[in-house]
Amino acid sequence: MSLENSKDGLISQLQAKDRSLDENKQETQAEKVSQLSKIEELKLKYDKAMDELTQGKIEYEREKALKDQRLTFQEQRIKEYNEQNQLTMDRYEERIKSEKEEANKNLLERVARV
Repeated sequence: MSLENSKDGLISQLQAKDRSLDENKQETQAEKVSQLSKIEELKLKYDKAMDELTQGKIEYEREKALKDQRLTFQEQRIKEYNEQNQLTMDRYEERIKSEKEEANKNLLERVARV
């Protein structure tokens, strides 16, 4: 009888341990599912952040390219204006020189007539 009691006690302990093991397996499985869900959520957040970063970089590069283009255009206009200004100044100086020579020639002719 005591062996049978001992056997029954061991069987009930074994069953209790099996239940405990099953509960631990279920908790572990639930924790695994929870962690996988969190990992997936973090992956989505990471992907979204990377997309926003990439979009920001694209926008920055586009703005930079536009500003570089405007700067190049402005520099070209400044160069053209400077060249035009230099040509105008050269023509002005040539005209003044020509008018001075004409005035001197007229003055010498008047002096020679007098």
